[in-house]
Amino acid sequence: MKPAAAGSASLMYGTIAQIGHAAGVAAIGALVFALEALQSARAGFLVSRALS
Repeated sequence: MKPAAAGSASLMYGTIAQIGHAAGVAAIGALVFALEALQSARAGFLVSRALS
């Protein structure tokens, strides 16, 4: 790489790293909320079965 392009390459690397981190956080958050919804649905089902 030419020394003149080092700044652009650093900027690109930083931007891509931030996008990757944001995607990872979003994926983990989606997984956590999906599991929470599943647990809530299961709890609601068990309570409805117990009450009927």
